[in-house]
Amino acid sequence: AGGMASQTVELARLMAEDGAKVVVVSATAPCRPRWVEGIPIVRTAIRLVGLCLALWRAAGRAELVHVLASSGLSWHLIAAPAICIARLRGRPVVVHYHGGLADDFLGRSLKTVRGTLRLGSALVVPSAFLLGVFRRYGFDADVVPNVVDLSAFAAAPRAPRDAKTVVVAVTRNLEPVYDIHAAVRAIGHLRARGYDARLEIAGTGSLEGDLRALVREQGLEPYVHFHGHLTKGEIAQLLARTDAMLNPSRADNVPVSVLEAMASARPIVSTRAGGIPYLLADGLTALLVEVGADEAMANAIARLVDEPDLASRLATAAAIEVRRYHWPELRDQWAAIYNAARSGSRVRLMASSDQPGLQ
Repeated sequence: AGGMASQTVELARLMAEDGAKVVVVSATAPCRPRWVEGIPIVRTAIRLVGLCLALWRAAGRAELVHVLASSGLSWHLIAAPAICIARLRGRPVVVHYHGGLADDFLGRSLKTVRGTLRLGSALVVPSAFLLGVFRRYGFDADVVPNVVDLSAFAAAPRAPRDAKTVVVAVTRNLEPVYDIHAAVRAIGHLRARGYDARLEIAGTGSLEGDLRALVREQGLEPYVHFHGHLTKGEIAQLLARTDAMLNPSRADNVPVSVLEAMASARPIVSTRAGGIPYLLADGLTALLVEVGADEAMANAIARLVDEPDLASRLATAAAIEVRRYHWPELRDQWAAIYNAARSGSRVRLMASSDQPGLQ
């Protein structure tokens, strides 16, 4: 579950529909025997061996290897082995880096990451924000935005509500970086001010128990609902039933969840974390607040309730902006990157005279 996983599935589907032969190698295949799943270190070791074997076989049949990568252990245990195996097999590698924590990760692990990245034929990031991060550490990259299925997340009219009533969606995993606690507190602030505010949370993660405890502590159990992991179609249905989307994250890039809310023409309140200001413009396509500012989140949601014309304007502008993230707009960019990688180009270290040139 998560944005990068959904991008993997979506890109594979779209490329296959356009005639490519795509083999997806999953890093989270279940272990055999199943009882091993309960032993973390053993589970990781078995998965790593299984992943390397699957990668070796798949790379042997492929013309090109496309590695979706992120920070931390995911880089060291998944992305780096995939890049190395592809090069051992003599295949060009496109490294497709996601995640809002890249700056911190590169600052801590630059020596290791630099050596592995230089094995790649191309480095691709989904935003000008990440382009700037990588350039600060000496790497250039191509920018290809994340893709969103506009047919699945078509704009839908919002249900009529009583005055002061608002249903808010959060479609992020329940992990510290996404700060779902702030969303719960924001709903508490709104209800204390007399708004009939409700929160619909779609996602799974390690903090579910803590979040449920916070909901009980604040007396919000009738007004906060945990839906767990939802499919793309189920998320589209959830967004269609809500009035606004809240993205409370502490670090971010180009979150697929926000793109889905834009495509659904739902007004968005988000923090300014990481690459969000490159995606959303405050007062034009969303309302932006500072990280961790749950009272500001509540204020912004209240504005959407009290100023329906503002909510409608933001939603309409976001639905227009998100068309840039539709597959027909991105297909040729991926084709050009693949063709360049197959011709033998490599990730180049940025010359000191280069400037970020952010869009």
